[in-house]
Amino acid sequence: RMIDQGLIGEVVDMEVRMQSHTPWGLWPFLATKPRMEILYHSIHYVDLARSFLGDPKGVYAKALGHPMALVKADARTTIMLDYGDNPRATILTNHNHHYSASTQDSYVKFEGTMGAIHIRLGLALDYPRGAPDEFRYILVDGAGGDGGPCGSGAWQ
Repeated sequence: RMIDQGLIGEVVDMEVRMQSHTPWGLWPFLATKPRMEILYHSIHYVDLARSFLGDPKGVYAKALGHPMALVKADARTTIMLDYGDNPRATILTNHNHHYSASTQDSYVKFEGTMGAIHIRLGLALDYPRGAPDEFRYILVDGAGGDGGPCGSGAWQ
């Protein structure tokens, strides 16, 4: 709603970052897939970007496997949606960050000409336990909100 109302101004940047450990063994059918990450995961982030920014002029993507992954397919992806000079839209995923829950990231960020919104997608952190979703924003006039954990419900 904040974006639709123009509270953060013109959106000039959208970033999705997912750096977590996904226990692929929970979905045994994925073990035989030659391609996986974009088809089963990041496609939802592409749809999210398109719902806010419209259809891009082009899409550039690179999907990679990981030597420590339990699946043979790709589990790391970089996607850039081409909207010309503005906005910049990127999706960065790494499902093999198994080092520590404290160093994992999972968020969507919108930056506009008048403010920014940061949304933590807690479900992907320390999966399957997850963490609370969070919503934060800041406006150029100094107004902002540390929304903290979102109300009931989650991005499930």
